[in-house]
Amino acid sequence: MPVPAEAVKHAIMLVDAALAPANPCVVAVEVERTLALFGAPENWGDIADFYLEAFEDVPLDLVQVALKHARKSLKFFPRPAELLAPIRGELEERRHAARRLRVAADRARRAERVDDPPLIDEERKAAVRAVLEAAGIKHMPDVRAESQSPMEGNR
Repeated sequence: MPVPAEAVKHAIMLVDAALAPANPCVVAVEVERTLALFGAPENWGDIADFYLEAFEDVPLDLVQVALKHARKSLKFFPRPAELLAPIRGELEERRHAARRLRVAADRARRAERVDDPPLIDEERKAAVRAVLEAAGIKHMPDVRAESQSPMEGNR
């Protein structure tokens, strides 16, 4: 039985939210907090933008994972590539899942009949879970709106 297009659309929305880039202001606050632990390099004013650039397409939860890894594992403040290394696999996995879901959406759209009854909530949840699992997504991160000010999230 084909997967309902509605379930695939919902799964795409979830994955897209998990891929939404972090607010640069929030990233700057997170980087500065970690930098305070290591001490700022003498040329920080010249290189700070490179760190924001490294995280420009990274979701906030992965930015936080990368910085936590640096705080727990590294003796010196890392270069941007070193910060991205521990999250590269998860980021690529999410991107790959998004691509697979878009293919599934196209197939579901072609297979769905116009007279199919709408799904009830439990069926919808089960269908979305099945689509996410088929796309290789083991877990969905807790996706929160970044509408809060950069300082509110750091309490």
